[in-house]
Amino acid sequence: MREAIQTAGRVVPNLGGIEYAEDIVKEMDIERAIQADNSLRRFVEELRHAFRQWQQ
Repeated sequence: MREAIQTAGRVVPNLGGIEYAEDIVKEMDIERAIQADNSLRRFVEELRHAFRQWQQ
């Protein structure tokens, strides 16, 4: 993570990049990612199922 941020022209991340986690998550396209990776799709489906169970 640190290397990727430095390569992108940012400053050296003080916390190893975790300080950018919120920005990264905001830019993520989970739907596109799960279309490209079956194991990620299964994981996300199971996670969504668990969340639905908690809501009930």
